[in-house]
Amino acid sequence: MDKREERSEDETRQETVRLLRNARTTALANVTRKRNELSGSMADVNNLHLVKTGYTQWLGAVGVYERAHKKINGVLDTQDQERDAKRYEEKKLSIADFDTQVQIWIQKAESQLAEKLESVSHHTRSSGSSARSRSLDC
Repeated sequence: MDKREERSEDETRQETVRLLRNARTTALANVTRKRNELSGSMADVNNLHLVKTGYTQWLGAVGVYERAHKKINGVLDTQDQERDAKRYEEKKLSIADFDTQVQIWIQKAESQLAEKLESVSHHTRSSGSSARSRSLDC
């Protein structure tokens, strides 16, 4: 292989790496956008359905990001892989932390809404039996 072919292969590899990095950056930006939307929905327990939908979308975005990372990792040399791995691990920790926060929020919201429903249901049963007893007295 002559120098020109080596340079051409190296340029092709560098272009592939650049394109894959751009794809991964776009995927990570989508994860961040979905995370911000989800965080906004988590401000109100009555948004449980929005949070569950947003959480599913966020998980999908995380999957796209992880696949994009694996693709780029397959074409990097060892030194770049090591550098890239550190950054990726930081992102994975942040993703795992947020995932835990959302799951805890969903559990608490479901619990709170179940308590509200039980309270309303109990109140309705109590007032219903009072109304029946008053109608029997007539």
